[in-house]
Amino acid sequence: MIAIVSDTHENIPLIRKAIDVIKSKNVDLIIHCGDMVSPSTLKEFEGFPFKFVLGNNDGEIKGLTIFADKLDFELPAFWLDFEYNQKRFLVIHDVEDRYIQERIEAQDYDYVLCGHTHVRRDERIGKTHIINPGALSYRTVTPGFAFLDVENDRLEFVDL
Repeated sequence: MIAIVSDTHENIPLIRKAIDVIKSKNVDLIIHCGDMVSPSTLKEFEGFPFKFVLGNNDGEIKGLTIFADKLDFELPAFWLDFEYNQKRFLVIHDVEDRYIQERIEAQDYDYVLCGHTHVRRDERIGKTHIINPGALSYRTVTPGFAFLDVENDRLEFVDL
């Protein structure tokens, strides 16, 4: 099971609420789809298998890199391409990039995880499942995140 979060914008109280819910599930991995903003926010994910991408508000790339290294997380990148449970994933902050749209149309990925809009998205284009968990900030109508059960291809949005 994967927990998918995005657009936390340094909102530590909401991140902690999400972490409490995540702890109650059998989560193998937390993925952050960008816009963490402050490097110190990474500390909230300490102790979890964790991957993240940079968003348009993640200007402190050097700080995020230093904190990620200290916490033994993968170093930040603008996109991630990896396999999990025999499925191919792409994680990127803003999915509207032309190159990404071409990858979706080419059916290169089983899952594309994104953020940026603060709006939940659960859409399938061919075999590709595009997921935006919404935002863990107060800059959205309903703050929340998502759980993805890859084995059963089930998505659950969580309101906070």
